[in-house]
Amino acid sequence: MPLSAHVEDPGRITLTSLTGPIFTYHYGAEVGKPYLHPLYTPSGSVLTSVAPEYAPGHRGVFFGWADVNGVDFWHEGQAPSPVPQGRITTEGDRVQLETEKDRIRVYALHLWKRPDGYVLLEEHRVLTAHEPEEEGWQVLDWRSEFHAPFEDVVLGNVQKSMGLSYSASEELAGGHFINSRQLEGPATNGRAAEWCDFAGPEKNGPHSGGVAIMASRRNPHPRPEFFTAAEPLGFISASFAYRAPFTVRKGESVTLLYRLVLHDGPGDPMFLQTYYTAFLWG
Repeated sequence: MPLSAHVEDPGRITLTSLTGPIFTYHYGAEVGKPYLHPLYTPSGSVLTSVAPEYAPGHRGVFFGWADVNGVDFWHEGQAPSPVPQGRITTEGDRVQLETEKDRIRVYALHLWKRPDGYVLLEEHRVLTAHEPEEEGWQVLDWRSEFHAPFEDVVLGNVQKSMGLSYSASEELAGGHFINSRQLEGPATNGRAAEWCDFAGPEKNGPHSGGVAIMASRRNPHPRPEFFTAAEPLGFISASFAYRAPFTVRKGESVTLLYRLVLHDGPGDPMFLQTYYTAFLWG
């Protein structure tokens, strides 16, 4: 089996391919929100950072939100705030695995809880790692189905970074953004696009690489406004509620689908668009 999974200890699982590790998923009781770190390029360079000094709430690749019915699920580990800070826990503190010929899926039920333990959202999360089809490229799919069991839940837009987010490693400092509209650098910030890529500078040689986040057209907002920031470290957030809050009605569910494309070297727009098209029809 080219792809494999290894439970290192309770609350942490690593997926690997023939070329090496792909990511480690942290979901145990000690984390405030589940996340991927390290995330690797196909050649083995680390793409992610955790709790950088300037943003201690950032966690590799994660799904967070600063205002969920007035509860903060973003600023983990930062100074006390008048806004209550929630936790995203994992039901049973465990995940389930499903293996197929060319992919592995990780299933988890995450509960978005207020400080008093009340559940605002139930999130059924599925992470799928695909066997690489081309050298230097790795594909991960992220599916989150949110259900509001007890009341309407408003995902506010008190800040512009929210939702599925990526915090780059120090090795990628000085990197470059490009999106599906062929906008580059700071011009990608706040602009709606099908995908957005951040890659380290080519001068880094073997440490160069990057990540693209792609949003499905089946999402409630199929072309999210991506929040991007290059300094001090690269950051992307697929902010589908960038312009206005989004409400999950009591008893209803909403599903969000994303693709992460990990690559060595700079992000080739032609290749990225090919992976996006395959995502749409996959």
